[in-house]
Amino acid sequence: MRKMVIWLAVAPILAVAWGCKGEQAWKGSVETVDGVQVVRNPKTPMYPQGALELQEELTIGVAEGAEEYTFVSLRGIAVDDQGVIFALDQRKPRVDVFSGDGSHIRSIGRRGQGPGEFQTPFFIALAPAGEIMVGGMDRLSFFDHTGVFLRSQENTVQPFAFIKFLENGDAVGTRMVMEEQNPRFEVVLCGRDIKPKIVLASSPMPEPPPVPGESDKYALFASVIRWDISGGREIVCADGQEGYRLSVFDAGGRPIRTIHKEYDPVPVSDLDVARQMKQHGFQSRDEVTIPRFLPPIWWVYADEDGRIYVSTWQRNPDSGIALFNIFDQQGRYLCDYLIPGEPLVFKDGKLYAIVQDEEGIQFIKRYRMIWKP
Repeated sequence: MRKMVIWLAVAPILAVAWGCKGEQAWKGSVETVDGVQVVRNPKTPMYPQGALELQEELTIGVAEGAEEYTFVSLRGIAVDDQGVIFALDQRKPRVDVFSGDGSHIRSIGRRGQGPGEFQTPFFIALAPAGEIMVGGMDRLSFFDHTGVFLRSQENTVQPFAFIKFLENGDAVGTRMVMEEQNPRFEVVLCGRDIKPKIVLASSPMPEPPPVPGESDKYALFASVIRWDISGGREIVCADGQEGYRLSVFDAGGRPIRTIHKEYDPVPVSDLDVARQMKQHGFQSRDEVTIPRFLPPIWWVYADEDGRIYVSTWQRNPDSGIALFNIFDQQGRYLCDYLIPGEPLVFKDGKLYAIVQDEEGIQFIKRYRMIWKP
């Protein structure tokens, strides 16, 4: 039996830290078109040998043992201003709460259909006034910081699959629109009541290409819209439909910047296919459709200082860790980094990630971020 893993570390153990040698002047361009700043980046980052170092500080997790430290299917994490970690496990289903040193504090929710209970929770977010929001396909449930159930809100008509909050209290969410002729995901700006006000961007729901005899197959590398909140005040979106492009909106939903990067399409490898088939539970290539090239963007994250982290479909061939392209607050392409885990949460100069080992065991890790430039 493995022992419970909760430990603090002060030495860097993740990867070789990249320094600033190799720094070069930014070779991109900036122009303003119809009031929107357009930033164009070259293929090579400003710091080809890196600009970021991660020092692992904390690991929470257990393969066997105490149930509160056993993660079955983590869907998301949130971190409050005191460094308290809220971890949503879809299969338990409940939220486990941990202190900054990794100690379990309490659990919130349980399986059921009553108030404060969950069926299949999808996401977690920290709402204004310190409330904890857990979203499922039937409703949004709100709790106070001690885990006391407060209220619920219906989430069945054009349900939200993901929600985060701006620092002004307004919400941003991914909404599923199930129109027969145009099923799509929409990124919408909402008020504090989580009622949609503005559609910021959208992308079609993934579906197989119209090839005879392939209507029942799954599209392995489908590209859909991704987004995050940057610095608490801006929304960064990537729809994946027009190459390597990020769209940035202000808190009122007005477009303020687009960020482009030169991109050479990367062919899909047999290893890419094998990993995706394993992840989705497919046994044969006859069950899936495979594009010739990888989409340029898998997911988008942003930190409190406005940096943008683009998770690509490219993976380290040995570890399977995703390659991230990192951009600064102005949209300039800074560097690349292999970040071991997703989704990511940034808080007070720390990076929190859900990491899975070779045996499929999940852990929560916290890293201190050190910027070299």
